[in-house]
Amino acid sequence: MTTYACKSDKEYITCGMPQGSVLVPTLFLIHINDLPDCHAMRTLLFADDTALIMSGPNALDLQNTINDECKNVQKWLMQNKLTLK
Repeated sequence: MTTYACKSDKEYITCGMPQGSVLVPTLFLIHINDLPDCHAMRTLLFADDTALIMSGPNALDLQNTINDECKNVQKWLMQNKLTLK
């Protein structure tokens, strides 16, 4: 079995907080505090986890509504320079 090692180029970070900093959770919650205002789904926020919940009268209506609301969430994410993973 052959293993290869390589080094990547250095990249300088121009924004953000160091991982593990005690301020990170608080700043993150402040940053996403208005997320529930951009859509009609129920939002559950805990630490760095977010759940979006919605119900509807039938599957087709629910699918259409969720797709529309996810577009609102995507727009909010782009405006706040965040990505969904």
